[in-house]
Amino acid sequence: MTRKEKFVQQLNNYERVEISSFHRKRKLLLLGTVSISACIHCVLAFNFYPSIIPILVISFSFITLTKIVLTIDKTISSAAIKGDSLILKNSQNQNCVTSIKSIRKMKTKRIGKTTITSIQFHLDGSKRKAILLSDNSGLIEPFEAIRSAQSVFKK
Repeated sequence: MTRKEKFVQQLNNYERVEISSFHRKRKLLLLGTVSISACIHCVLAFNFYPSIIPILVISFSFITLTKIVLTIDKTISSAAIKGDSLILKNSQNQNCVTSIKSIRKMKTKRIGKTTITSIQFHLDGSKRKAILLSDNSGLIEPFEAIRSAQSVFKK
């Protein structure tokens, strides 16, 4: 039995299937981005120390970059599929349950061993986004899992 056949069988049995977990990868990504950014900004600040305007520009860019990283961090979610429902849990431990049919757009990028899947879906009349991080250790990739679930529950 292939991985995809096993996944479809679990869907038909309405078992909960984890397709993405973010905890370890998210923490490493966030820590790496902030520490590299802080080091670069400190080096630039020491190079321009006597002058105040470059230090203000460096401070502004650091604050802006930190804000962008934290905004992205809020959209990273772990995901599971149970039946025709997609269950998302973000980094603030807020759960979101939506139908597989409500997913409008999906994009996938691979960076090294990590697969980054971005999904857009409608819930309660508003458009929402989620980013799923996964590696190859799971049963099936998030993009394939969601597409398979959509085809199984298309009825």
